[in-house]
Amino acid sequence: MGKKWIEGLMILAALWAMTGCGKQEMIRCEYTNETAGFTLSIDRPVEWTAKLQEGWPATETEEASPDEGIRIYTDDSQESSIYFCNSFSPYYAGDENDLETVEVNEELTALHGIETSGEWISESYVFKGDFTGQGFYNITISMSQKDYKKYKKIISQMVASCQIREWEPENATVSESIENVEKYSK
Repeated sequence: MGKKWIEGLMILAALWAMTGCGKQEMIRCEYTNETAGFTLSIDRPVEWTAKLQEGWPATETEEASPDEGIRIYTDDSQESSIYFCNSFSPYYAGDENDLETVEVNEELTALHGIETSGEWISESYVFKGDFTGQGFYNITISMSQKDYKKYKKIISQMVASCQIREWEPENATVSESIENVEKYSK
């Protein structure tokens, strides 16, 4: 009886592996700024939330923000996030002199830094290259150490999926942006 039980478990495990259960289902998110002429895209887990974050004009109490991009949250608390954006200044985690150059994927290299402060981790990728649009393209990861350890493999997949490309009206896929990225409300 014990041998049949073990064989049954082995068969179930094999079926589970073959059907792809246990793999994280990902969805593509895109943000296009037609005026500046660029598109940012990144894959994220289906269960996570992506919000479009656009810059805002200055007010009497707040400076203007030219930053714009996709902010991805791991859950409804919106405490841990990944922000893929275009900004007028680079976001570095750690000392700029201690950053290392890393190959993110076949198309992108970045200056990479990571620092820990209390229970939080900040990780940054500042992309290097000749890109369309002004400023810098960054990924900034701000997470609790617990979430960072839990999602480290997924974060690596997300970063590797990043694309920065020139916006081409004839190839635009507006439906991806609308369906997979919500409007961010401040």
